[in-house]
Amino acid sequence: MHIGYTAEQEALRDELRAYYDELLTDDVREALAEEPGVGPAHRRIVRQMGSDGWLAVGWPEEYGGRGLSAVEQFIVFDESVALGAPIPMLTINTVGPTIMQYGTDEQK
Repeated sequence: MHIGYTAEQEALRDELRAYYDELLTDDVREALAEEPGVGPAHRRIVRQMGSDGWLAVGWPEEYGGRGLSAVEQFIVFDESVALGAPIPMLTINTVGPTIMQYGTDEQK
């Protein structure tokens, strides 16, 4: 038995790799490596990833996500970590979904 990604999932992974090739330049990687914890470069890159639609890919579109599956969200997390991109896992997986489920309309 062979378990692997679908053609669409492979395309998502390729798209993400191309995106990170442009986003994570040598200068950006150096700035991220030199920062202790979450600094300005980290915040700038995370903000850009969010603006470009790469953070909450598994969230419903009505909340700013792409509405992708859990497997596709895993692909984004896996590739992001492998390529050195800062991913705010707690926010994406806990804070955001909690607000979507239990937050007021204003919070959502």
